Amino acid sequence: MRNLLLTLAAFLVFTGLYAQQDDRVYFGIKGGVNLADIRSGSSFTDDSNFDTRTGIAAGAFFHLGLNDVIAIQPELLYSQMGAKFAAGTSTALSSSGEVEMNYLSVPILFKVSPFKALGLYVGPQLDYYMGGKLKLDDAEGDDQNLSYTGAPGGQTFLSVTGGLELKVTGNLGIYGRYIYGLSNTVKGDYQDIYTQGSVLYNDAIQVGLTLGFPGKDKPAEPEMMSDAPALDSDGDGTPDVNDACPLVAGVPKYNGCPIPDSDGDGINDDADKCPNEAGVGKYGGCPVPDSDGDGFADDVDKCPNEAGELKYNGCPPTDSDGDGINDDMDRCPNQRGSSAHGGCPVPDSDGDGLNDDDDLCPTYPGKAENGGCPEMNLYFANDDPKMTTIDMARLDYALEVIQENPKANIVLDGYASPVGNADYNMKLSQKRADNVKDYLISKGVAAERLTAVGKGELEVEAETKQAANILSRRVHLRAVK
Repeated sequence: MRNLLLTLAAFLVFTGLYAQQDDRVYFGIKGGVNLADIRSGSSFTDDSNFDTRTGIAAGAFFHLGLNDVIAIQPELLYSQMGAKFAAGTSTALSSSGEVEMNYLSVPILFKVSPFKALGLYVGPQLDYYMGGKLKLDDAEGDDQNLSYTGAPGGQTFLSVTGGLELKVTGNLGIYGRYIYGLSNTVKGDYQDIYTQGSVLYNDAIQVGLTLGFPGKDKPAEPEMMSDAPALDSDGDGTPDVNDACPLVAGVPKYNGCPIPDSDGDGINDDADKCPNEAGVGKYGGCPVPDSDGDGFADDVDKCPNEAGELKYNGCPPTDSDGDGINDDMDRCPNQRGSSAHGGCPVPDSDGDGLNDDDDLCPTYPGKAENGGCPEMNLYFANDDPKMTTIDMARLDYALEVIQENPKANIVLDGYASPVGNADYNMKLSQKRADNVKDYLISKGVAAERLTAVGKGELEVEAETKQAANILSRRVHLRAVK
């Protein structure tokens, strides 16, 4: 085993000195410290009885870059491991102290560098035991040397390690790694210092510095000079050896190829302001703009700064009468109107001077103060609330108006002549209004549309007192919303 390690060491030195091709293959040295500990794999020894011991780690490495990202890195290190232990850690030791274990370690690392300054690595590590000591705090005299002579499995142990390296400069770096032992270290002399049945492994965090010696690139072989002129098949001044388009005349800027027209609009990229969009010469190779964003290019848009429609050649629809309804939708494009009437003015169907929107009876001429509906009065005999057949006939005419104009509600104002007792006349006027309301309801008019109001005595001017009294005894029908 010793001869194998010496051979590997010689190989590292030789390949390091030989690696002068580029900075991906080089030799280096490194040094640092091990923050070592011992990990228990059984219940015979408690992990908490061990504490960190500091040792050195130093040696050489060979970096073999497979490409700019991946590399293989074998190393040869002198590495001090072990741990401090508390009193009573084992049945054989009553004192506290420390165990020192010295190895010649050969990690074979698989390294990945996602960035030039950062390397991440992981791999197996072979550890060859070179010697060790047991140091007890209360012992007098020399420390006890420990060996694995005659132990099964010899002096070779296996670990795995992983960590990272950060380049500070081109040559100098800092690194940190974790070493996880896989082989039980309790054999040979070490069986005598631990509790029987113990299974213990090395554990360590290693930190330190690396110093690499990257090789230099080999100088390029000089080109063979020839007296013969360089071949230029297309005669564009760029020799075929440097011409990416040797059979088509081009320009040096494009390695001997013609100036490209990336968007195929007939304007080459050097003169094209929009080389990736097909356009026209007028706009420097860019597409014809659409300034108002209405989908019609400015060249065909008669209103390029106003969004419009195809029917109007890119212009907005017209509204000749300014009523907010464009001419396409306006039945009266030259008269201001409303949308409810298709852009035409609101009509006055019955010609009473009140337009239909405001007229409660739009097809029956009436007065504005009566909502555009006809007015009606029913006259009663003295001291009599009953209607005559003539009154009913007149109401039947009024009924037609009421039923055809459901927007109109009817107020029935009842009156009496100023003859007799005023309180009696108030009741009489209410009874007259109620009788008219009852008759209209009997003819199908909804009760909620009718309001009967007795207003009592009414004085009317007339040529004679008798005529005035006759005109006062009445029910007045008026329309309201």
